[in-house]
Amino acid sequence: MPSVAASLHLAGLAAAVNQGHKGSSRTSHSVVTTPTGVELLGTQPVPPSFDWRDVNGKSYVTANLNQHIPNYCGSCWIHGTVSALNDRIKIMRGAQSPDIMLSRQALVNCVEDGDGNHPGCGGGMADWIFNYMRQHPVPDETCNPYMATNQECTPENICMNCFPEDASFLPSNSVTPGSCFAVQNFVGYSVGDSGWVAGVADMQKEIFARGPITCGMQVPKEMMYNYAEEVAVNDGVWSSSDATNHSLIDHDVSVTGWGETPEGLQYWLVRNSWGTYWGDAGWFKIRRGDDHVSIESNCSWAVPLFDELDRSTHERVMGDYVLGLIPFTTSEASLAEEQASNRRQVMIVAVFGASVAATFALVAGMLAVTGRFPIRQPPLLG
Repeated sequence: MPSVAASLHLAGLAAAVNQGHKGSSRTSHSVVTTPTGVELLGTQPVPPSFDWRDVNGKSYVTANLNQHIPNYCGSCWIHGTVSALNDRIKIMRGAQSPDIMLSRQALVNCVEDGDGNHPGCGGGMADWIFNYMRQHPVPDETCNPYMATNQECTPENICMNCFPEDASFLPSNSVTPGSCFAVQNFVGYSVGDSGWVAGVADMQKEIFARGPITCGMQVPKEMMYNYAEEVAVNDGVWSSSDATNHSLIDHDVSVTGWGETPEGLQYWLVRNSWGTYWGDAGWFKIRRGDDHVSIESNCSWAVPLFDELDRSTHERVMGDYVLGLIPFTTSEASLAEEQASNRRQVMIVAVFGASVAATFALVAGMLAVTGRFPIRQPPLLG
């Protein structure tokens, strides 16, 4: 391993390619309808050190991620944003189970830039994610695992399930063993307010009050390939001589806290998206207070919404292998709901045959009593 590291160092690698950051949160369109973290704290001081990984002995952060496998993908803008949102959901839910990991691949596939394109691995900005999630709820990783490549934005590439290869488990002879289909009735996650923040004091207040934020930064070549050597001389903190140049911001990360070394070097605590074998188990500390490599100049935040998760975890919905979520309510089913159920039954007869239709006829009968119906439009079962 030392020989590999040496060869990388001696090879004179070109400057690191853009990790995926584009644009500036300062020029984005904020949506602010409730007090921000800065407003919530006002003049109240923040503690000298803070770490969302350990708040009174409890961790409020989710699992680390790697944007570069199974292929190199410039999706740091998605990873830095998703990590902050995942953690904020956990914070807002008091760290109760389950941990939510939003589908990075669904965002790679479907988030649009200002021109209606899907940039995905080509890079982007957090604001595009917030705008998308306001209009289109995003599923978690169990709907669509990360593939690190751009795919077409189709229902199957947002949330998918597959039938077993064993034909005896298939609902009818018309279904191809091992075939996959879109599941549209998934638990979806959205965002409400969003905005940008910059400067040490305001960043600390937003982080302390509501959770991690997404920040752009410059990534020097040495930080990618010789991180351990560089921080060894600064008690584990990245504190280089690289000049701050906002035009060179090329990477988005999630800033989750701050602290100070015994020698008095102030730092930010940052989650990266290069796997746990990089840095300090996927995290790093970086000098705080002088906008080192632009870490304090371009940060954004959003407030996640997860009403559908609340309904599912309080047993107000149940999941079906094909249809996805089916809510349970005590209200009487309306005539329109019954008619919609009948239309679904006709569709199911056409696709799966009469034997499976009999099962769904029972479900339709239950609908009249329990008010069960899919959260979203039923999936195309074809």
